[in-house]
Amino acid sequence: MANYKLQHINTRPKVFFSEKLKNLLFIVFFIASIGQQGYAQVSATIDSTSIKIGSELKYKMQVEADSTQIVVFPEGQTFMPLEVIDSRKIDTSKNGNRFNLIKEYALTQFDSGHYTIPRQKVLIGDRVFFTDSLKVEVRDVLVDTTKQKMYEIKPLVEVEAKSIVNWKKWILWIL
Repeated sequence: MANYKLQHINTRPKVFFSEKLKNLLFIVFFIASIGQQGYAQVSATIDSTSIKIGSELKYKMQVEADSTQIVVFPEGQTFMPLEVIDSRKIDTSKNGNRFNLIKEYALTQFDSGHYTIPRQKVLIGDRVFFTDSLKVEVRDVLVDTTKQKMYEIKPLVEVEAKSIVNWKKWILWIL
């Protein structure tokens, strides 16, 4: 009888990462998840992508940040070419040790066309975050002049200009 040598065939699937690499990745993900405590999220939305000339567009910025961080929202006319009609108060809600801040702006435009609201800068602590730019269409208001009655242009009316310093009255009052 002949002796045959049996070969051992490994049926286990080969592991792509070695054990050391797995441990290293675990440590990196663990440290990254711990570091997420100081993170912040900034987003911006609009209530409509198409408005009529002069209509109000609501622009909402939402910031989720740590309760210890100071958040500074943009102020002034940073939304050019759209105009800021109103800047509303910040709405704040607390979720554990995080704050959810919502700031609303009322925007408008008096010329028809396609506009892009530029990225807005938000300061959170010592870091700068930017929102996405958003596209808006401003449509003309259609006026049917065949159904609407037209009126004549009114003539000019002369208005008497009143001066703050009316010297005749002052002299009479002093006398």
